Amino acid sequence: MLALILIALLPVVWGSVQGADAAVFQVTSDADGGVGSLREAIAAANVSHEQNVVEFASSVKEIQLFSTVTITGQVVINGHGAIVRGSRVTRLFSVSSGGSAAFDSLTFSDGYTASESGGAVYIDSTAGGKADFVNCTFFGNRAGRDGGAVCIYGGGAEMTTFTFCTLTGNEANGNGGGVAILGGTVVFNASIVTGNGSVDIYSEGSGLVSNSGRFNVIGQTNAAPFFASSRGNFLSVSPSDVFKTPGSLTEVEGVNVVELLSATSNVALDAVSRDVAVAMKLPDVDERGAARPQMTAADAGAYELSPVALTGLEVRGGSYIQRGTIERYDVSLRPENVTLDVRGYEDGIEWTVINPSYGEVISVDRYGQVTGVSLGDATVCATAHGWNAGGESITITATKSVSVGENPLPVPTVTVSFVSPKTTMEQRSRQTLKLALEVNPSDTPCTISFVSDYPSIASVVQSEAGSTATLEAKNLGQTAVRVLVTAVNSKGTSRGEDVFILTVEESKHSGGGGCSAGWGILALLPAALVLPKRGRTRR
Repeated sequence: MLALILIALLPVVWGSVQGADAAVFQVTSDADGGVGSLREAIAAANVSHEQNVVEFASSVKEIQLFSTVTITGQVVINGHGAIVRGSRVTRLFSVSSGGSAAFDSLTFSDGYTASESGGAVYIDSTAGGKADFVNCTFFGNRAGRDGGAVCIYGGGAEMTTFTFCTLTGNEANGNGGGVAILGGTVVFNASIVTGNGSVDIYSEGSGLVSNSGRFNVIGQTNAAPFFASSRGNFLSVSPSDVFKTPGSLTEVEGVNVVELLSATSNVALDAVSRDVAVAMKLPDVDERGAARPQMTAADAGAYELSPVALTGLEVRGGSYIQRGTIERYDVSLRPENVTLDVRGYEDGIEWTVINPSYGEVISVDRYGQVTGVSLGDATVCATAHGWNAGGESITITATKSVSVGENPLPVPTVTVSFVSPKTTMEQRSRQTLKLALEVNPSDTPCTISFVSDYPSIASVVQSEAGSTATLEAKNLGQTAVRVLVTAVNSKGTSRGEDVFILTVEESKHSGGGGCSAGWGILALLPAALVLPKRGRTRR
């Protein structure tokens, strides 16, 4: 309960630091030192007797340090998503001698100590040092001893807190690749600590992990009993089960984060309900300043996964099923990488049917498998559950008419041929390639591809619809021009193709007049058209 009270008070405490009595030091330079630098701002805060704020300007996105910045004053550091990198020869920050640091929205990377502890941050609580981290990412930090990212040493009474933080990809030659607690007490809330060597969080001696921490996603720790599942914590979670790209930082809206994996099994997603987050007064933005939560609940870690808005869908599958058989239907989503609500329905898709009033013609299960029950016509419906651009829940439904008959669905057949193509063209002229196409059954999905064997002689540009193409003569010579149509249903695949030899001749008109003569008429002939003898079918 103590930790929850502390977390609840954080916005109040930090707000008072940034109030009318706060001294604000601006970071306007990305240099390691000098006017407007982070180092100069911290130095000024250390000698000030007021409560201080170090504020990163929006123009400062990355700072590289070549020696440790020591904090001995009371300071809130608002990074606004900036990244502080080490030179891989130095620790980034040391908090000691009564220093109190509240780090907000910063990424710590490439901090390194060859023979000491705390690759990114070292907190000496014996000397009165204290630190809190909110919306912070630790990645790629190393320590020669303990605490690849952060080490807390000593027996001070002050408590270190990690709230909505991500620690991964850090290493220690000693103990605690993520955090080493060698003294004092640490509270984790809604944080992800995994993928930091063999032990992510290590405590020893007087170092303790508070058992009041909630909604954490942890890899390995010797303090496992203090991360109770009853408080929404998860243990032994692999980084590949949480992160989209576990071994790297990804820039999202100008901020370097470890991006979350959008998957049903990711326990970091929707970890904290909206009501609980409000009750605990947890931060309502993530490291990049995006609203938290983006969907129905807040994600653990520094980065709140933003939904890709759902704009549409189409049901894919045949319009015919034989009675007593099962056909699998699926959907085409727009956009393809849309974020769906996968908690209530398989893959975020809800399947239903509309049968006629006189009885059941088809049935469907949760996976989109449709069974032909009796003869007749019915409709299969797919409803996608997702979010709009504002993060609000929406649903979109698409339908497909289905007939149930006695006979089995046939393997598709395809017949295709070019319609009266010009086999001789002048340089720089064009013609439109037209097709006579017949696919049976007629609603079988198919793909059409046009190819020129020698594009340097004549190139082919397929239309957006895919059913016509523009052939452009470029250089003298001959090339084969081909079309391939592939049709697929649940019973099999069929292919049809046609080819003709094109000869490109020298233009007979000055000034490129032959171009206009090469234009054909844009038309796709009906599927029922009788095909020229040149057309071929291959099964």
